[in-house]
Amino acid sequence: MSEFIFEDREEDFNVTGTCQVFEKGAFDPTTLIKTNQDWFVRIRLRTEGIMNGTTAGSFLLRLHLEGLGLAASELDLPAVAVSVDLTPDSPPQDYLKDIEVKAGDVPVGAYKLVTTVNVIGPAPKKAPAAIAGYCEGPILQFYAV
Repeated sequence: MSEFIFEDREEDFNVTGTCQVFEKGAFDPTTLIKTNQDWFVRIRLRTEGIMNGTTAGSFLLRLHLEGLGLAASELDLPAVAVSVDLTPDSPPQDYLKDIEVKAGDVPVGAYKLVTTVNVIGPAPKKAPAAIAGYCEGPILQFYAV
């Protein structure tokens, strides 16, 4: 399990979290994935602090895969960031999101995974907030069967 690193950690409002990789239907995390297998990254985030009850907006989540070795490629999955609405409530507030990736979306090879999170304010402006972080995941090996 990898932990998120965030730019600023404020006493009034703080975000922490973890990310793990699973094959669909599996109970244990993995780093070896068949190219014909669906998989996902499980993201857990927690907000804490006295401002938790007044903070609105959304987490924007995205997966980045950096290819390693010959003919390496880079992928951003999914093409559009996944949005998770913040729920203003008494701290702590926990969030769980699985970002699913379909079989065949990642070619054979080794990749370094980085999961990013940014916070934006509520609609209609959805202005970026001063909260950003990343979770440096494991090296993933995708192989054909």
